[in-house]
Amino acid sequence: MPKHIVRLIVLILAFGTVALIAKWYFTAESFYKYGHYRADSVPEIAAQAVAFQTPRYCQPCHSEAASAWLASLALQTLWGRKTWEPRISARPFRRWIHEH
Repeated sequence: MPKHIVRLIVLILAFGTVALIAKWYFTAESFYKYGHYRADSVPEIAAQAVAFQTPRYCQPCHSEAASAWLASLALQTLWGRKTWEPRISARPFRRWIHEH
C-alpha cells in the first residue's frame, strides 16, 4: 500500500480517537438523561427569575407602538386573540421541575 494512503488512514484514525476522547471528556454526566440536553440545566433554569414580560410592560413608555400593534393582526397571529395576557403560565412547569 502506498505511503500516502497509510498516512491518511493513520491520520483519520488519530482524528477519530481524539474526537471520541473529547466527546467523552466534555460531555456532562447528566446529558441524555431526559433527552438531548443536560438534565442538570433544567432545575438551574427553573430557579432563575422569569425574564418574560407581557406587552403591557412596554405600554407606558411606547403607547403609540403598543396601540398600533394591538390593532394589527400580529397580536392575533402570535397570541390567538386580542389581549395582552398569555394563555400559558410557567407555574405548572416549575411545579413539575421541583417534583422531579
